[in-house]
Amino acid sequence: MIGQLKVKNYRSLADVTVSFDVLTVLVGLNGSGKSNLVDVLRFVSEALTHGLDSAVIKRHGMSALRRWSGKGRPYDVEIGLSVSGNGTLAADYQFTLGSELRGGYRVKSERCEVRDLSGQSSKLISKFETLNGEWGASPLETAPALQQTALALPLLTGLEPFRQVYDLLTSMSFYNIVPNDLTEPQKPANVHPLTERGDNLASLLRELRRSHSTVSKELESALNSVMSDVLGYQVAQVGGYLVTKLRHTGAGKDQQPLFELSQESDGTLRMLGILSALYQTPPGD
Repeated sequence: MIGQLKVKNYRSLADVTVSFDVLTVLVGLNGSGKSNLVDVLRFVSEALTHGLDSAVIKRHGMSALRRWSGKGRPYDVEIGLSVSGNGTLAADYQFTLGSELRGGYRVKSERCEVRDLSGQSSKLISKFETLNGEWGASPLETAPALQQTALALPLLTGLEPFRQVYDLLTSMSFYNIVPNDLTEPQKPANVHPLTERGDNLASLLRELRRSHSTVSKELESALNSVMSDVLGYQVAQVGGYLVTKLRHTGAGKDQQPLFELSQESDGTLRMLGILSALYQTPPGD
């Protein structure tokens, strides 16, 4: 679980610290930085799994990634995360990216400290640190060579507890539910995990109803808590497709009309997708 995020000079984010709980909701005006804050987490995950260069290029280069600094000295991008896993491990991971000429970049520093929480007090069990492409502190007697355009943590995944830290940081799931992908009948697909756009939502909901009835009822209760006129859902197979409908309160006591998702608002569809992501079984990260 991510406990805290600290970020400086990432796109529009000048200096932001956010603490997370089991469920954290970001609320703010358009352009206030909500999407950029989420993208910081996605950037860290992609930089570790696909490589820092790939993650930077995907965001149109370092010049677009760092906060605009006018004609002054380019800002360094600083990212720090506090994570915990299984109740016995906690880690602080941070790195700083500096700008180079012609849109280049380099890893100016990277640091990770891992603590054991199983005892009565927190105990430091391992750490590493790099500075300008050199090891400052290494957990290995023979440290691997560093590249100034790559992060060091992926080089240590064969060593516990850094493997656990890597897994925590790369197992995050991100969703951008697209209402148009939900309104059309969907072909049966893999039931887990829910895709980023939600284009296997019908398959996931049908599987919840079939194999996880308790979770399915919890999902319906959550839908009703957010949208009081929605009582539940139904997934039916029509030909080779799955059609999802939402059950609503009706004019009469016993009336519970079903409406296809094409008849629902975009807000309702996004909430259905978000809640389905939260209640999918096994849960996402």
